[in-house]
Amino acid sequence: MLNVYCGDDMKIGIQTAGVLEAKSVETDIAMLKKIGIETVELELNKEHLSKNYYQSLKNALELQRITISQVHMPALPEVSLGGEGTEKMLHIMQECIELCSWLGCPYFIVHPFSVARNYTDRRIGKEQEKNINQDFFKSLISFAKKYQVMICLTNELDNVNGHLCMGCCSTVQEVKEYIDTLNAIAGEECFGFCLHMGRALLLSTDIREMLLMLNNRVKTVQLCENDGIRDMAMPPFTSYTVAGQKYWDGLIRGLQKIGYEGDLIVTVRGFIGGIPSTLKWDTIQWLQKILSHIREKVDFVNVLQSDKKLYLFGSGNGFDNFMKYYGNVCEPVAILDNNQAKWGTRKNGLEICSPQILLQENLERIQIVICNIFFLEIEEQLRKMGIENICRYEELQAF
Repeated sequence: MLNVYCGDDMKIGIQTAGVLEAKSVETDIAMLKKIGIETVELELNKEHLSKNYYQSLKNALELQRITISQVHMPALPEVSLGGEGTEKMLHIMQECIELCSWLGCPYFIVHPFSVARNYTDRRIGKEQEKNINQDFFKSLISFAKKYQVMICLTNELDNVNGHLCMGCCSTVQEVKEYIDTLNAIAGEECFGFCLHMGRALLLSTDIREMLLMLNNRVKTVQLCENDGIRDMAMPPFTSYTVAGQKYWDGLIRGLQKIGYEGDLIVTVRGFIGGIPSTLKWDTIQWLQKILSHIREKVDFVNVLQSDKKLYLFGSGNGFDNFMKYYGNVCEPVAILDNNQAKWGTRKNGLEICSPQILLQENLERIQIVICNIFFLEIEEQLRKMGIENICRYEELQAF
């Protein structure tokens, strides 16, 4: 296990749908704790919006000290807004917000409404859609304030004549307009944004640019991807030809740049549902490792800016890539290299030294970043020297 500093505030978690069973909730949650899951996303059940229904879940989570990062609105049948339809939806949302507060959860994720049913509606209905959504969410402001719960709009897709296309809040400009307008009406920050990675990938969204433009409006993220055709929920890094490493690098770099302080939640309900029950917990353990990997990469800047003396191991292409992206956020002491012919020379103003110079240091006060493809061999070499603060730099491909 790599010894990489991770912020105390950023937790890794999983959506509960498909993972927790009502008949074994205490045992299931204990397994999540054992695996290393620290938080969950709870999708509410529209048939059970009562505290009694969720009491055993709440107790089991509190016993294992697992938090609820975000509550997702229940799946609802299509409702025509206006008159009784609007009143019914408002009542459900109000119940959800109250329940969210009781569960100790700060974020309530909602889907903005779409008026698109065909291409004509999509073309002429955007203003109508905006007015419907803003009027509806304005009606929830008093509840959000009363229960201290932030309402997070998420990016949507529309299915128009069988084609997936941009839905409500799928563009930066629309997200900013919705959230800023509603917060101005509220007089405080009552609304935020939840980035659904899978839907953004289907639209070939520049993830890093979106995050930079939205900045602190981004309160939570849902990590998943798809096959580029359907709105699926596959685990990160499992559809390389579609998403590619560059999309995940873009997410990581974007979250770093905005100083993201939320949690990382993987939402793979459909994927988990297809796994044989005998393999479910092994699969969740694998997902935990993926989330830990992403957290380590998001938190990489904190590693570089810690009060430890920083050494970079490797002076080749990995070093060059590191300096391109992170040379302006840290001050390495020197470069380490096993090639004796390079010792005493300099690169980027840094001296290239033998790894043996580390033995002159207080080993608890140094941090090594390995910028070399032979990571396992170098890590083993450093471990034998008694060095524990080691992390790996993987070349970024986001730009």
